[in-house]
Amino acid sequence: MSNVDLPAREQFPFWAELVSREPAPLSLSSMNAGSFPAWASVLDLSRVRVAAFTSPPAHLKRTWAGIRRADPGTYQLTFVSGTPLWISQRRQDSGLVCGDMVLFDLSHPFEGAVPDRGRHTQVVIMQVPREELPLPPDKVHRLLARTLSTRSGMGAILGS
Repeated sequence: MSNVDLPAREQFPFWAELVSREPAPLSLSSMNAGSFPAWASVLDLSRVRVAAFTSPPAHLKRTWAGIRRADPGTYQLTFVSGTPLWISQRRQDSGLVCGDMVLFDLSHPFEGAVPDRGRHTQVVIMQVPREELPLPPDKVHRLLARTLSTRSGMGAILGS
C-alpha cells in the first residue's frame, strides 16, 4: 500500500488516517505534511502480524483515549533502519534507535518521533499478543522503550 499516486497535498492526510487505525489508534504529525510519500506492507500470520513501513520523518502519539477506542493487547517489536526512531513509554526512553530494535506495549500510552535527517525511516514491526509471551509483565515492562541490540543472541536472529 502506498500514497505516492495521490497529489502531494493529500498524501499526509491519507497516511495519518491509515496509521490512526492500524495497528492501533494513534495520532501522527509531521513538518513534511505538504508532501509525504509513504509505503506499507502487512503480513498477517494469524495471531502475529508483521508490517513494514517506509515514511518521511514524523511524530506519533498513542493516548489513553486511543487505547479506550481500541486496544489490540499486543506488544510491538520494531526493527528500525534508515533514519533513527525515538520511543518513550512508561517513563522510559529508547534514545535514538537505528539498526536495532525497540519494544513497546500498545495497551499503554507512548510517544515516538523520527527526526528529520533528510531521508525516510524504515521499520519492520512484529505485533505479538501479550498472552503469547510467557513472561511476567513486570519483566517485559523493564524492556519497554529500551534499545534492544541486533548484534548478538536472539536480537541478531530477528534483525537479520
